[in-house]
Amino acid sequence: MKVNVKNHEDNGASNFIGISIINGDRKISFLNYGARVCEWIVPDKDGKHEDILLGHEDPTDYLVHPYYFGAAIGRTAGRIRNGEAVIGSTPLKLTQNDGPHHLHGGSHGFDTLYFDHEIEEQEDRVSIIFNSTLDDMTDGYPGNLDIEIRYTYTEDDRLTIDYRITTDQETLVNPTNHMYFNLNGDLKDDILNHTVNFGNAEYGKVDEMVLPLGENGIIKSNEKTIAFRELVESPDPQFSQFNGLDHPFMMTEESVVLSTPNGRSIILESEDPVVVVFTSNDFNFSDATGRRFYPYCGLTLEAQMPPDDINMNPSSKTILPAGGTFAKRTVYQFNIQ
Repeated sequence: MKVNVKNHEDNGASNFIGISIINGDRKISFLNYGARVCEWIVPDKDGKHEDILLGHEDPTDYLVHPYYFGAAIGRTAGRIRNGEAVIGSTPLKLTQNDGPHHLHGGSHGFDTLYFDHEIEEQEDRVSIIFNSTLDDMTDGYPGNLDIEIRYTYTEDDRLTIDYRITTDQETLVNPTNHMYFNLNGDLKDDILNHTVNFGNAEYGKVDEMVLPLGENGIIKSNEKTIAFRELVESPDPQFSQFNGLDHPFMMTEESVVLSTPNGRSIILESEDPVVVVFTSNDFNFSDATGRRFYPYCGLTLEAQMPPDDINMNPSSKTILPAGGTFAKRTVYQFNIQ
């Protein structure tokens, strides 16, 4: 395995640093802006190598397009109703950056930070360690935050994300990663031919603003594995209101298995209680290189605590006490079936 580091000095992008890990004929790439994963090139069952993530060749596109491609998300993933929460007896008024609501940590979340980085290399793995800080009351959150996000990629194509976050005041923390997968490769087809082990799975119902209703639905199926076409085209009002998915699914299984007919699969392993799946229902734009992003061109697997958990759960685990350390691990394993 080897590592390439690129300083983007063209197009006024001097603050952007790209880091690629080369694993034989496979490659995964990161960007310091947003500590994001921006490329993952792997073969299909016929040996054809393609990128299975949505991303941009020109890093300045990440400043323009608001869909969080591959980014670290925090302080809190998902929406918080009306940007309001209470920690103990302290009311919080958070940035309202999604209509009247708060989304993905606000206007100055993890996705907007230029992270410092370190590289650790071993014979069978490489780790990229991104570090940054957020100041007290950024986007309305109390506490100075120290953020470490460690990506480790191994020879067997296993991507592990370790989060370590500390605070000097009681605050909210619920991070995730916002990679969009398309296992067809290189955006050549939509994700409706992907399958996932969501048969008879529970999901959290949401309102028209994608905020939780406090009740669950069930994906009724005779099979454990179900096609995204069946989910996206479902007459269920929960899905038809968005022409697709933007929902938290309960992690009752040890893993979520995403597959395609070309043999590629991703296995998500997490101790988080939910995985939020968004199927890029409303995409319709092109980036600076002319790459077009269209409806259902990708889907997310965002492992996290439930959205708006601080307002829905009296014992929410999204509260991090003063002097406390938050730590969690999420794994994405690529396989060829």
